[in-house]
Amino acid sequence: MVKHGFKSIVASAGGHMVNQIENSGGIHIQLPLASKNPFQIRKNSDSLINIIEDYDVDIVHARSRAPAWSAYFACKKTGCHFVTTVHGTYSIGNPIKKRYNSIMMRGEQVIAVSGFIKEYIIKNYDIDEKKIHLIHRGVDLNQFDRNLVPESRVLQKAKELNVDLDRQVILLPGRLTKWKGHDFLMEALAGIDKSKYICLFVGSINKHPEYLKRLTKKIEKLGLNGNIRIINNVVDMPALYTVVDIVISASMRPEAFGRISVEAQAMEKLLIATNHGGTCETVIDGKTGWLVEPGNVEEFKNTLEKVLDISDKQREEVTKSAKRHIQNNFSLDGMTSKTIHIYENIIQKAAKGKKI
Repeated sequence: MVKHGFKSIVASAGGHMVNQIENSGGIHIQLPLASKNPFQIRKNSDSLINIIEDYDVDIVHARSRAPAWSAYFACKKTGCHFVTTVHGTYSIGNPIKKRYNSIMMRGEQVIAVSGFIKEYIIKNYDIDEKKIHLIHRGVDLNQFDRNLVPESRVLQKAKELNVDLDRQVILLPGRLTKWKGHDFLMEALAGIDKSKYICLFVGSINKHPEYLKRLTKKIEKLGLNGNIRIINNVVDMPALYTVVDIVISASMRPEAFGRISVEAQAMEKLLIATNHGGTCETVIDGKTGWLVEPGNVEEFKNTLEKVLDISDKQREEVTKSAKRHIQNNFSLDGMTSKTIHIYENIIQKAAKGKKI
């Protein structure tokens, strides 16, 4: 935002992105915005009022529910404009839960990160469809480009992983939770010639210890000990993508957007993903990757075998098409430009005294 002439102020509970915000010219203000405690939400609202007034803020853009409630009250108090982005689906167990979720639909303008999310909003909430904007998430093409990853980083990552590069390397990155599809992938791999591949499950090994134990037992049960390795979180994802041959997104529940699928295509990797949610909007089946029905082990196995045996010519055709597809439709710059366009329209209409 800074390079486009905006003053960018991020209020959050902190995290690994703070340095990036500050290094790019933004301002970070730490507040306990993750808290769902009603008293803390009200206190955070008072803090946001001070920030809005101190920095002469025009627009507050909220991206999750608890901070959105604080921002909503602060904007009502100050007359600041309120925008939201809906990044995922929310469980609707009872009227109280639905009301809590509904704050994300109260923005003057509401951004949906995929057509799947837009449909979810329309189906479940009373909202004027005209104020919903479909802006797909974007990948940073200055980071996720295999030609920009130095060979030294690639060699270092390959050494850390200690993988047999004589076999093709399959990667399933993501949280170690049941819905990410590790079981689905293992069942498909169990029927494939084990001399052809090694598979990496990359995710936090500390957050779900019981699931990790169950995963390890199933690997042993299927006789895949020599083919599947579980690796703790990797920070340098571009280097990791560069080392592998095939990327898998096997989510058993629909992804709101499907970041892994977009990153893999940008990195010119062969991709197989499950055919639902936002992923359907980012992968062109048979052209930039392959889509399989979630739970259909036989289809998944057959697709894996086909991709493992793909010719060099077809590999290049698919991966080059995938990269162009992402460059043209899912770049970070494209996402930023569309978001800025919304901001500019809000400011221009406000200056003219028009209702937004």
